[in-house]
Amino acid sequence: MPHDPPNPHQHAVRDALRSAYDLVSVARALVGTGRAVELSGLDAQVARLCAAAVALPAEDGRALRAEFCALLQHLDGLGVRLATA
Repeated sequence: MPHDPPNPHQHAVRDALRSAYDLVSVARALVGTGRAVELSGLDAQVARLCAAAVALPAEDGRALRAEFCALLQHLDGLGVRLATA
């Protein structure tokens, strides 16, 4: 049975997830050193990622679950750092 070609939209969402994860990594590092961070727009960026994933075919969206879970844990970690800074 032939495989379907890779979905370019899934790859775009995955790339955007990596970018968001990297942004949160930088924010966590800055907060860890006592520096202020500007996070305006991050919530909208994550909302767009979620909407894009929901718009994917179900199988393609489910394939991104681990990346979304990792981003959520990373965001939770940033929240903890911000709360204790």
